[in-house]
Amino acid sequence: MRLCVNILLLLSLRVSFAQQVSSDSSFQCSLKTGVTRLDFFNGLEGVYCDEHLVFLSSVELGVNRTFFQKRIFPRASIGFGYRFTKGALQFEPLMMFSQSMLKLSDSYNSRHYWTECYMGYRFAIGKKWKFVNEIMCGWMSERYLVNTSGAKKTFGTFGYYGSLGLARNIR
Repeated sequence: MRLCVNILLLLSLRVSFAQQVSSDSSFQCSLKTGVTRLDFFNGLEGVYCDEHLVFLSSVELGVNRTFFQKRIFPRASIGFGYRFTKGALQFEPLMMFSQSMLKLSDSYNSRHYWTECYMGYRFAIGKKWKFVNEIMCGWMSERYLVNTSGAKKTFGTFGYYGSLGLARNIR
């Protein structure tokens, strides 16, 4: 009997959640070009908004190092924030965490890792198609292995991120 009650409760929660997701949420996909202290980046970003809460993730490639220096320089980010809406305008204060990695040489272990923690905003204008702008700044930490001593070094510094993009509402 208790199992049946639990199953009915879970099914009713699932149905009510599915109805809420379809009416209060949105998903958008965007192409963006950004700049950091490290490189220019091009990539894809997905944004999910549940009423006012915003969750985003992006995958980008460094332009200079990937295309001109022939070394792959990926950057992955996740973030969250709160959306304020006025007609076709959207303003979203955000916190974003990013990780990037670059292998400097094939001859020895020369991988450098950057972890970034930024705060800033995301501004979008438009209904179905949106022009998107992100401006953020915060802390950037670089980690790498010193080959002569085998020790790991970590350095931190001020970092920034700015991007322009074009987004499309999917739902």
